[in-house]
Amino acid sequence: MDRTRYRRDLDDRWTERRMDAYASYLNDVKEMRAIARRMLHDTGFVDAHLPIPLAKEKGLPLLAEAESHRSVSSERVLLVAGKEVIDTLRALNRAVWRIEWFARGLIENADADAWRQASDEYHAAIDNFQECARRDLRVPGSYVPR
Repeated sequence: MDRTRYRRDLDDRWTERRMDAYASYLNDVKEMRAIARRMLHDTGFVDAHLPIPLAKEKGLPLLAEAESHRSVSSERVLLVAGKEVIDTLRALNRAVWRIEWFARGLIENADADAWRQASDEYHAAIDNFQECARRDLRVPGSYVPR
């Protein structure tokens, strides 16, 4: 009985750690996207509240800091997650990096259609990550995509 209780307690602790890692990562990804959207306010691609000028002294340092946080939190997920979650994390990373490239002005011939496609890819990737994370954490009920 002690072994069973020990295994159950250990599983509960790992589940809690995975939940914390997933939540932290999602928060950092969303923060990175929010900053990028605020930087893109003047392009007309997005309607952002509280715009941030693209200027190096404002937007770019905030975006770099957000990317740094996302990088650290993704490493935590890599330590505790299984293959399915890791695959969806990598897809979400690629999607949020594309959003970042728009904000940094690295997308040639950027237009509203390209932005809409990048935004749709981001939404699909974050939905996939959340759905996969919920399965991994054995959250009851079904996930409702945005």
